[in-house]
Amino acid sequence: MFKTKKYFVFLFLLIASIVLNGCNKNEIFEIKNTAQISSLKIKYNTQHSTKNFNKLSSSNTQKRLELFSEFGDVECVKINISGKINKSKNIYNLTPKDLEGNKIPFDNSSTAISYFSDSFQVKIKLPNSTYKVSIKDDMLPNSLSYSSHNFNDKYFKLNIEYLKTNVDKSIWKLNCNNDTNDCFIYIKFLNEHNEKIKDYFLNIIFDVKFT
Repeated sequence: MFKTKKYFVFLFLLIASIVLNGCNKNEIFEIKNTAQISSLKIKYNTQHSTKNFNKLSSSNTQKRLELFSEFGDVECVKINISGKINKSKNIYNLTPKDLEGNKIPFDNSSTAISYFSDSFQVKIKLPNSTYKVSIKDDMLPNSLSYSSHNFNDKYFKLNIEYLKTNVDKSIWKLNCNNDTNDCFIYIKFLNEHNEKIKDYFLNIIFDVKFT
């Protein structure tokens, strides 16, 4: 009888473990580290906070107030990028891009290279009834919009360029505000009636040195 009870307890724990692991794989946010510079660490903080831009401060720059103050309190997801970038070691690990930011295949010599970059991908589970995603990035001049044909696997996938160089790779820059060492991206999910379903701030925080 005792052995039978132990067996059922073991079976229950095994099933619970499988269920929990399955749930963990179905998280709302996932960071897919597609960065070519493997010495960097890109971590997603699972403890979300709330962020608003209702007053000027050291992190709430004037530009950010103009971009984001209308949204009020928004769930904020923090992503930390840390480590060292050795320029000479990683000079060939960057992706060539054209003027529009499109990736240029390495065997394509007909398209002019505008800059080189490195990036990682954020996957966000789509809220039900999502028809469109609107994005405001404090490092970009214009808002971006993605319609339903950009969605697959029930996730919205956003490639974030965190590093850029000029054409001859003599100037390397992190894609962030130099005074605050971070950047903010506002992501809004809309239904087909252009009504907000859910929104987030992505706060990408840099602790990166060039060597």
